Amino acid sequence: MKHPYHALLAEALRGITFAAFWSSGSMYAHKISPPGMSATMLLIMNAMYGGLGQSLGAVIGGKLQSNFGTVKTFIYSGIFDFCFVG
Repeated sequence: MKHPYHALLAEALRGITFAAFWSSGSMYAHKISPPGMSATMLLIMNAMYGGLGQSLGAVIGGKLQSNFGTVKTFIYSGIFDFCFVG
């Protein structure tokens, strides 16, 4: 990337994909929750994503980056994500 403005498209795509992920996750959590427990299910979903997921991601990603470097960590993360989704 030669200019910081090149990142704007990626950020716009991230906004769209995160909104789709979060709204569908919220709807699914509401759908599977027992009667009267939808707020609790949304709380659990938010805790898993915002608390556990981001914390573990920062710790594990930092360890990988210090051991393998930024580029290899990015490549390995992409391969892992592809295998997990595929």
